[in-house]
Amino acid sequence: MPPIPQWPSEDDGRHLHAELMRGISTAPDVFAGVYYQPLRDYLASASAHVAEELRDSAVSETIMNVIERPQQYNPELLSFTRYLCMSVRGDLRNLCAQDVRRRGREISLGFVDEPTASGNNCVEPVEAPSLDDPRVVDEVASFGPREHVAYTLILAGERHTDVYARALGLDTTRSDVAAVVKRIKDTVKVRLRRAVGGRS
Repeated sequence: MPPIPQWPSEDDGRHLHAELMRGISTAPDVFAGVYYQPLRDYLASASAHVAEELRDSAVSETIMNVIERPQQYNPELLSFTRYLCMSVRGDLRNLCAQDVRRRGREISLGFVDEPTASGNNCVEPVEAPSLDDPRVVDEVASFGPREHVAYTLILAGERHTDVYARALGLDTTRSDVAAVVKRIKDTVKVRLRRAVGGRS
């Protein structure tokens, strides 16, 4: 049975939104950390038939959209939680549609996907943007310290959560360490895919 989302209070959500609007430097990390897991749990229940990878990408899209464009939320129309639920469902629909089109064209944006357990990546090099692509270079240059660390480990083919946690300076004993690591990795992947014109 999917977990029940543990949403922050409406007051806490609106306070975080207000800090995003004011450009408080710590607000993006706090917002992402607070809402990533509840949104994952929400989609696990509401869209259990959709692949987890797509659901997680939708969560990362929604979080990044709110961070980049907090002004799109109108507190007079919806509660913050309802707005996030509506947004993540819309992002998931878009990603599912794009995934269908992508599979139909047999084109992949998997150039930042982690390798399979055997160490192989099924993406044809000719279809993958080069890591020297100016769009990729510019995006990587704008990464924060944690995103740089995660990006380096992804390229190295690292798959172990504890390695990421230690490199990111996280407390490896905390109960949500796997979710925090996954959120940071997903953010890196979404940003790079966006940089080259993809969203899934």
